[in-house]
Amino acid sequence: SWRRFWFYEATPAQLPRFWLRWAFEFCQSFRKVTDGTPADAQLATYLFEADYVVSADKGFIAIADKIRPFSPAAIAKTLLVKGGEEGVHTLLAFLKAL
Repeated sequence: SWRRFWFYEATPAQLPRFWLRWAFEFCQSFRKVTDGTPADAQLATYLFEADYVVSADKGFIAIADKIRPFSPAAIAKTLLVKGGEEGVHTLLAFLKAL
């Protein structure tokens, strides 16, 4: 019954966080591993609750953008910023424009 559930009964729409974590980890397997790689898949599970995610992490943003069209539910839109003070100014300008 356990195998039947996972292989035949469960659908991505019923388990969106499981799907999102799988998709992130799958896409990460084709990229260079960094210190932040393990946390990215975990953080990705929160993309369903957010409207926007802002980050200087090019890898995280690239993967989120890549899987968005295939996600079983809507995920946050992304904004890639530079690190440091310039990124803060970009973020504030973005928030002001909302």
